[in-house]
Amino acid sequence: MLLYDHDNGVVIPDLLHRREVERALFLAPKPPPPNPLDVLTRSERQLVDEYDADERHPRLHARELATLKARMTVDRKAIWLAAERGQLPDRKPTVKGWEVEHRAERYRLLLARTR
Repeated sequence: MLLYDHDNGVVIPDLLHRREVERALFLAPKPPPPNPLDVLTRSERQLVDEYDADERHPRLHARELATLKARMTVDRKAIWLAAERGQLPDRKPTVKGWEVEHRAERYRLLLARTR
């Protein structure tokens, strides 16, 4: 890219600067991947964070783990209901589909913790 900074044999300063910026952008390291848990709603994220913390010491938190797993199962089923049937747990209508509000990703994250 740095070879293409001139016109008729004359270096164009603005073009030289642009090529240097493009080269730096091309050679820059890739940013770290986003946290997959960022797609969860605030309440789902809180449940998952608590569950993950308690799971590090399952003998100390067996009862709490079961409670959190049950609450995540309720949330997971609500996601499925909204995605497949287009309704909320209270039977109110909502937009149907897995692509809405990251439902597919949220469902998978909760499913992995509630099996």
